[in-house]
Amino acid sequence: MPLQTGLSAFSEWLVGYRLLSEGLVISTAFAAAAVLTFIIISRATGSLLIALAGALLEVAIAPRTYSYPKLVVYAAGIVLLWRYVDRPSNRRAVELGIATALAFYLRHDHGLYLGLLAVAVMAMRHGRSLCAAVQQVAVLAATCVLLVAPFFAYIEVYGSVRDYVADLRQF
Repeated sequence: MPLQTGLSAFSEWLVGYRLLSEGLVISTAFAAAAVLTFIIISRATGSLLIALAGALLEVAIAPRTYSYPKLVVYAAGIVLLWRYVDRPSNRRAVELGIATALAFYLRHDHGLYLGLLAVAVMAMRHGRSLCAAVQQVAVLAATCVLLVAPFFAYIEVYGSVRDYVADLRQF
């Protein structure tokens, strides 16, 4: 969870070592997730009232504070996937790759899930056009590799990727 830890550390640097710093990170993430949920629901239903009710419901259920990455990652992922489905392009595949890498840095399994979902959506969107699907998945994969490779290089320099993966399995 390097990005989650980094966000907390940045917030502490910004406002000082106190609970306020973590509260700012969490409340900002919850607010972003609520806005993204509103956008998704309004787009899906065409109703601002239903979208508002959905966003308020998300806030009202009072999710665990440590779960903020789940809300933000998947809400942002759905928005980006929807944008890709509407108008596929290399740029939108890169945006999905960036989102997948950020999800990976928040928590590795979130990156894996969002990446697999993006591949599935790309394959379905391009249907029988295997060439287009492969090209777009390659753009997604290249973006992810470029953004995640420095992390694994760091892990290898200061330890070992093999030990890191073994530790993850135990966790």
